[in-house]
Amino acid sequence: MAEKSGVYNRHIANPDETAFDLACTALEKLFANQNISKSDIDGIVFVLKVQTISCLQMLF
Repeated sequence: MAEKSGVYNRHIANPDETAFDLACTALEKLFANQNISKSDIDGIVFVLKVQTISCLQMLF
């Protein structure tokens, strides 16, 4: 499955963590592992899509 999807690792947040927390941790690792300075980055865009299901959608 990993070869078809390209997903080799799965990271699950702790109950007190958000997707933004995971993204920040990933960025810190990127900066450390790739020897990139934060001052070299002009900005970072974080986008999150949350799908809500209404009661009517659940009934049909």
